[in-house]
Amino acid sequence: MNAWVLGFLVLLSATTMVWAHVQDDAGHPVEGVQVVLYLYDIRGQTAYRVRVGSCQTDASGTCSIPLPDDAPRDPSGMFRGVLQVGDRGGRSLLWPGGPIHIYLNIDHLHEGRESAPLGGDKGVGLQVRPGWHRYLPWVGLGLALLLALMGWYWRRHR
Repeated sequence: MNAWVLGFLVLLSATTMVWAHVQDDAGHPVEGVQVVLYLYDIRGQTAYRVRVGSCQTDASGTCSIPLPDDAPRDPSGMFRGVLQVGDRGGRSLLWPGGPIHIYLNIDHLHEGRESAPLGGDKGVGLQVRPGWHRYLPWVGLGLALLLALMGWYWRRHR
């Protein structure tokens, strides 16, 4: 049974999720704020802003947005987008995937957004292999099955 719990935890940790923590100037959590995640989908020379998900902050000022498996990435394999916080502004994001915690001060968000990346955008020369974390759930599942098989074999041949 412990192998199944371990496998589940490995699968859970591999989920790409954006955690937004919204506070005011005094450091108090802000409840009830709508947070929307937009990612850029680059097709040829055009970048489209795609709404990926949204959430509303709870009493602790926190909410989470899970990303679907087919969420768009930029040519380097990174997620590039904007986290919009109500009508107060937003924050540009660029990360390779996996869980990310973003701490936002609602009184100091910028109004503008990062300009959408164009097809000719060379970035900063960062080379990232796209999608390595997508294989992690399969590795976890394989390990869980291997442990279950080893346990079955051990019990049978004691």
